[in-house]
Amino acid sequence: MKKVKPNKNALTRGSINCTQKPSNIAKIKEEQGITLIALLVTVILLVILVGVAVSQITGDEGIIVGTEEAVDDYKYQQYKEQIEQLVHSIILADSLAGRTTTVTSMAEDMEQESWIKSAVPNEESKDIIVTVQEGYVYQVYYDELTGMSSVDNVGTEDGASLPTVTATYNKETYTIEVTASCEDGITKIELIYGGEVVQTANSETASFEVEESGWYQVKATSGKGKTRYANVRVSNEVGAPSIEVTSNGESENDWYGKDNVPVEVTISTEEGNVSGIYYKKNTDTDYTYVEGKSTLVTINTSGRTVIYAYAVDGRGNESDIVRIEVKYDNVVPQVGAVAVSPEVPASGWYNTDVVVSIPNAEDANSGIAGYYYWEVVGDVAEVPDEEKTYVSGASKTLTVKSEGIKTIAFQAIDKAGNKSGISNITIKKDSLSPKDFTISVSNQNKTGFTINAGTTDDTSMASSVSGMSHYEIYMNGSLKDTIEVTDENNPTVSYVAENLSENTAYTISVKAYDKAGNVKESASMIGQTGEISGGNQGGGGNQGGGSDSGIDFGNLTEEEKAELIGKYVDYTPVNGSFTSPGQYNAGYGEGSDQEFSTITDLKWRIFFIERGTLTLISETIANTNFVLNTYNGYNNGVLLLNRACEEMYSNEAFTATGRCLNIDDIEAVSTYIKTTYPNYGHEYSATNSYPSIYPDEKGSGNTEGYNLSEQDRYYDSYSRGMDFTGTWTYYTYNISSYVTTIYQNLIAPQNASTYWLASRCVGYESSDDVLSFRLFVVER
Repeated sequence: MKKVKPNKNALTRGSINCTQKPSNIAKIKEEQGITLIALLVTVILLVILVGVAVSQITGDEGIIVGTEEAVDDYKYQQYKEQIEQLVHSIILADSLAGRTTTVTSMAEDMEQESWIKSAVPNEESKDIIVTVQEGYVYQVYYDELTGMSSVDNVGTEDGASLPTVTATYNKETYTIEVTASCEDGITKIELIYGGEVVQTANSETASFEVEESGWYQVKATSGKGKTRYANVRVSNEVGAPSIEVTSNGESENDWYGKDNVPVEVTISTEEGNVSGIYYKKNTDTDYTYVEGKSTLVTINTSGRTVIYAYAVDGRGNESDIVRIEVKYDNVVPQVGAVAVSPEVPASGWYNTDVVVSIPNAEDANSGIAGYYYWEVVGDVAEVPDEEKTYVSGASKTLTVKSEGIKTIAFQAIDKAGNKSGISNITIKKDSLSPKDFTISVSNQNKTGFTINAGTTDDTSMASSVSGMSHYEIYMNGSLKDTIEVTDENNPTVSYVAENLSENTAYTISVKAYDKAGNVKESASMIGQTGEISGGNQGGGGNQGGGSDSGIDFGNLTEEEKAELIGKYVDYTPVNGSFTSPGQYNAGYGEGSDQEFSTITDLKWRIFFIERGTLTLISETIANTNFVLNTYNGYNNGVLLLNRACEEMYSNEAFTATGRCLNIDDIEAVSTYIKTTYPNYGHEYSATNSYPSIYPDEKGSGNTEGYNLSEQDRYYDSYSRGMDFTGTWTYYTYNISSYVTTIYQNLIAPQNASTYWLASRCVGYESSDDVLSFRLFVVER
């Protein structure tokens, strides 16, 4: 077989765009294309003009046939150019969208065109057989690795099979090895270089010996004239250049472009015989040639850009093609509106957890890597990244559980490190009910009274709460009225109940609502219609509690416990303050607010040790000059004394809660034998007052009610004209007579001769034949 050395200066076949030479050759090709079209048009015009004369002799048949053949060839070529343009546009669109073009994806895009009937891909041979609607068939070659593409005519659609052909270059033997097959047989295999057939074999296999480097085409023809091409690159001696990516900006997830910094791609070689370098981007139609051993390519367009390059020496030998993909994204992502669930209430305040959904951000290039979110505090809109919370993924759902007003900022970040603008959403949550409160009744008359109520929103777990909204007034279980809060600084209400039955008791309760819809219901009380009168009472005292001082009080023997009674403990209480509301500490409207006189330097001693819990007692009496008077003194004395101690002498760090000394404490360490006194029954007249707490006490026959030392809410009323049967429980202790010595000094220190206990009692005055309501009294 003759060894052929092709002419290196021959015009490169136009369909092999990736090997097109410098601009002067491209210009020649363009000029020749124009000449060909002009010539074709001239020939058609001449045939038509001549046809006028010929038709007079032979008819129109010859002219028509000749014209159809010319038009058919013209369409054939026109579709080929359309397909070439389509191939280029698909590669360009994929690059801008950040997608990699494959033979299969290109075929799928082609079939979207209405003028293309079918596009059948073959990943192995890197080609697509394209049939247009008019029946012309083309072979599209696309090599993802090299970026090379070509379009060739292979026949018309007539049912005959197309050949298959494979071709490879053997560097050891300097030959191109070809194998072709077809159902209709193979008549010949042709080797094409520079648009010229340089070797031919009339068989199904061929071995073509070549010397020059460059791109060759192999064309196989079937028995029925169908053709198919394969592309082969021949490279000898010249080593491929290297491609290196450099950038002033850092890459993230292999993506450049953060902060809009361009990417520089260096193509270089150390080969001594290299005369120049060819390179192209996948968005380019042709290769660009530069003399020398290196060149610099700048990329600043978003998307995936593939760089192809090869080197040539002075003899025209070409290296293999090398490639690198550069991913560049300098476009910030866009974040849509943040959604919340459930919907925002009319008041703007939630009383449940709030689900915040960040939608999928849009980023057509590198894609979304994740989100930052953080709480906005004050006027600082953005914080350093290390102070933000990062979550990966294109979308995110967060649940806001904390109380108060929270402004949360969101920011998307793409895989290149570009950050979106900041989106904010403010969530107002208040799931805490208003504070406990009590109600009172005033202005009683024969047919009505006024119900008074007031509370504030609970701020124990949040600095911001929704505030009070309204109150609901209930009488005998039925809603009577809803009263809006008009003054946020004084959220109290009064409801005048009118036209009621005379001398009748009504069960009253009030529900308080904050703006978030949280509700707190007061304890029920009795409102009585009728006239007003009352009596007299008094007393006083204090006690505190604490924690241990390093001793394991849970594992002591009884003897060890007894030795510790009276020992001093290093306990520091809160030392707060407490103001007793006048409406609860005295009756007949004569009460006034009283602030406890507080001793802050108390010393504390062990009083009880039980189940690992330590109870302490103050060394001295803590308060002086506190007045409890008439029915309200009896109604609320226990609660007032205990709340005073709780506010002033508790300490959360020790899990310690203060309370006042009570009758149960005395009886636990006393030898006093209580005498059973008879019950005294009285039918009260309209002029006698009766404490409203009594129906809630066990002594009234209420087996589930308060005992002598219990109370959990305030009472601010009294009753008249009711039957009363009470047990006489009033007595005075003489500490020295009935209390064991070790506790005498604890319960009755030297500076306290008489004081009240936080326990109620009833005494009988035989001279007046009445029962009096008091607090227990302790005397030394």
